[in-house]
Amino acid sequence: MSDWTESTLDEEYEFNSGLSKSRDQFGFGYGFVSFKDVFYNFFLPNNLAELANTNDKEQDSCSVKRGDVFLTRTSETFNELGMSSVALKDYEKATFNGFTKRLRPIANSNIWPEYIGYYFRSSYFRRLVNSMATMTTRASLNNEILSKLKVKYPPLPEQKAIAHILGKLDDKIALNRQMNQTLEAMAQALFKSWFVDFDPVLDNALEAGSEIPDSLQAMADKRQLVPNSKKLLHTNPALAAQFPSSFVFNEVLDKWVPEGWGVKSLGEIAVFGNGKTSPKRIGNAVYPVYGSNGEIGRSEDFNKENILVVGRVGTYCGSLYFVKNKCWITDNTMFAQMNDPINNLFLYLFLNR
Repeated sequence: MSDWTESTLDEEYEFNSGLSKSRDQFGFGYGFVSFKDVFYNFFLPNNLAELANTNDKEQDSCSVKRGDVFLTRTSETFNELGMSSVALKDYEKATFNGFTKRLRPIANSNIWPEYIGYYFRSSYFRRLVNSMATMTTRASLNNEILSKLKVKYPPLPEQKAIAHILGKLDDKIALNRQMNQTLEAMAQALFKSWFVDFDPVLDNALEAGSEIPDSLQAMADKRQLVPNSKKLLHTNPALAAQFPSSFVFNEVLDKWVPEGWGVKSLGEIAVFGNGKTSPKRIGNAVYPVYGSNGEIGRSEDFNKENILVVGRVGTYCGSLYFVKNKCWITDNTMFAQMNDPINNLFLYLFLNR
């Protein structure tokens, strides 16, 4: 790395703040880089989902061009501060959010946008941001802090090679994510069928000739039209036998439910609690550290195992992660765990609804 360049951000970029407009100026107009666009993406989406009503002056001062780096400049926690996203093309007449900073490359910059997108998201740079950010009521970055942060980069051909390799890995990760999303959608559909629509119970009731409540008759009629090849009763008789074949009226819910099924509050079947302050992430850290935005690092220690992690503050408030192994959860999350942890998957699918 002897031929790598190291410089401060103000030697490589010009800093600008974005637009702050009233709520009624959004939803129409021209492309707008939102806080979430920056927070969720290494690189800006090809098409910006949000629109803002902007004029020529605003579009000129807050334009979005290839090579621009956008950083979240304020947030509830350090973990959500300084998250970056890089523009890989010019966005005609687009502008950007006032809660972000734009870093525009100086003239004749030798930094390749695809490379710097990965650099700014690296654990190395994220630690630099956290070490220099200020915290009053909110974590924040200002121009003075940004000017002290350093960037390292190799000669341009190596930057392009690094970005190419990481891009290929990202493509593979994206494909795996799509597969996971498809599988999870299938699990959610199955959960709805079994525990919300009671399809296996209806099939069993129809097979046994049990009385169908009037409120469920329309659904029962639809089940009679479903081919046997798609019914649990016929495809997996042993599993179908785990479901009852009749319904009873539950006064608490004021609806018919499968016979023998209980009705309880979440607090009766699961344990909930808050996480703890982040541990030191040093040495040969092996345990994942979870914040409200997912895994944010590694630790030498753990405080939970086989739990659901629920984001409780910030941009990712309400996020949900199923963690089977040992982990550390931070104080911007809470945990959820069934009294019998073997049923955590049921709780995960239930909370996801």
